[in-house]
Amino acid sequence: MPRILVIEDHPDLRIEMVDYLKFLGFDTTGADSIASMNAALSKQCFDVVLLDLGLPDGDAMTEIAPLRAKLGLAIGIIIVSARGSADERVQGLAAGADHYLVKPVHLPELSTLIERLCERLPPESEGWVLRKSLHELQAPNGQTVSLTGGEFTLVLELAQAEEELSREHLCRRLQPGGAVTDTRKLDTYFSRLRSKIRQQSAMELPIHAFRNRGYALSEPVKIVR
Repeated sequence: MPRILVIEDHPDLRIEMVDYLKFLGFDTTGADSIASMNAALSKQCFDVVLLDLGLPDGDAMTEIAPLRAKLGLAIGIIIVSARGSADERVQGLAAGADHYLVKPVHLPELSTLIERLCERLPPESEGWVLRKSLHELQAPNGQTVSLTGGEFTLVLELAQAEEELSREHLCRRLQPGGAVTDTRKLDTYFSRLRSKIRQQSAMELPIHAFRNRGYALSEPVKIVR
């Protein structure tokens, strides 16, 4: 089921588009600002983004190029805006948008464009994949993150484990000679790893921390050569 993110600050129009797309069978989520758009993209992988330009916290035109650079062709971008000059349409398409629609939007036209974009999307993701030969983690949205030796060791240990791993065990795997020094540093290490993966893939690595005990993955990570 294609996943659609509708970014529109006008409540009635946002609800209208979200309800219409849900009626057609699309898994659709609404957002009303650049901040809420980025929050949604950091938590879930979307197939198509419908983007209004004039949002309360800024001009969303500046968000198109970074979004395209980060996600490539794995996501479709359709601008839906009241700004309809020829120069603005050219600017939006040059930044990386696939289509530029001027309000008021004909909803059947919008749904047809979404369907055509979904035809070009890559096959359904195999989830999180850890590539041993490259020390690389691939997110479900297809984005890859290069890992340091220590980062790779932690993810590999968690991916191989069938249950929660203790903080002491993970520290032994990280420290030279297997010596545990301060398990509290593990929290900082994981925090930096999560932040790195979020920034480079726009997704959250599913690591679950058990207070004062250890860590485990809440989703499987496939290990390949």
